[in-house]
Amino acid sequence: MNIDGKNTLACLCVIDTEVKNVSRCRPLPYFTVIRDLVVDMTHFYTQYKSIQPVLKRKTTKVIIKSNKYRNRNLEKKNSINQKKIEKSLIVIAFMFNISSAL
Repeated sequence: MNIDGKNTLACLCVIDTEVKNVSRCRPLPYFTVIRDLVVDMTHFYTQYKSIQPVLKRKTTKVIIKSNKYRNRNLEKKNSINQKKIEKSLIVIAFMFNISSAL
């Protein structure tokens, strides 16, 4: 959208309410107007789709890293959580004098 002569996003543009001048909102220049401030963006999107990245890989081979470290950490966390659960069960059993549950 063109606000006060500058092409900008309307959602990010701050319009000062204390200014005595009237702010002017216009559709984007060089675009065909469909209705009010709505413009036809099909030509823009076809050009955008045709753009190729500057850096391209020579191969499409994807390197998958090993999950040994991650699996080791998960096992460690699971054992810690299991110990916490066991301790909390012992405390609950002690509080309610439930010796048969253990």
